[in-house]
Amino acid sequence: MIDDDKNPVNIYKGGVVLSERLADKLRVKTGDYLTMESPYMRDKDKKESVRVISTVKQNVGINGYMDIEYLSAVLGYSPAANSVLLRAKPNTAAVLKDIYEESPKITGINDTNEMIEKLKKFMGSFMGSMYYVALIAIVMGVAIIYNSYVIILSERKRELSSLMVLGMSEKEVLSIVTFEQWFIAIFAMLFGIPLSQSAVTAMGKSASTDMFSLAVKLDLNSLIIAFVVTIIAIVLAQVMASRKIKHLNIVDALKSNE
Repeated sequence: MIDDDKNPVNIYKGGVVLSERLADKLRVKTGDYLTMESPYMRDKDKKESVRVISTVKQNVGINGYMDIEYLSAVLGYSPAANSVLLRAKPNTAAVLKDIYEESPKITGINDTNEMIEKLKKFMGSFMGSMYYVALIAIVMGVAIIYNSYVIILSERKRELSSLMVLGMSEKEVLSIVTFEQWFIAIFAMLFGIPLSQSAVTAMGKSASTDMFSLAVKLDLNSLIIAFVVTIIAIVLAQVMASRKIKHLNIVDALKSNE
């Protein structure tokens, strides 16, 4: 048995291995004890105390795992199994379904590859919606930064015009405004790291079900992409806003009575 990170998981006698989501739902951790009861026990009224020997990362399903001999001892029966895992050639599951479809002893045959393909299709549609939301966020970011530039230029119109009268070029005047914007943007991006982690965690929990859960890890590549996209949005907004400085009417701005 391996976990989602391809690490081997040892299932020892005398306890149960829980998926992390199931452990969270039961509010238990490694070393805690669970009171187990089951309609499959020989003594239906019996309750067994089972130790949690470890938890395992599992994004698909919400399961617990026990050694088959230990489970049989807990249930009060000799070792038995109610499912079999087979490694077979492609399309074997379809052949087996045709053969054993009417069998009274086999309740169902599942194809892991088919389940994986369905999950990939679902994740593809989900990621498509995420890319759409990201595109809208980029457009909104450019619009917000551009509007902030326009507001700053409007509020400081007389001040910037005075600097141009004193001999500063349009490029030098623009550098004053852009420096202020970059100063704010750097701290905003740094503050965005924990905020993004919180947002990703909240989205992962809201989208997770008993069938699957979404990984909420915010890796370095995602942060780099976010920084690059933000920088491009800021530069694009600055280029668009720089045209406003070229259209400053110095004479009209200096007619003010201030």
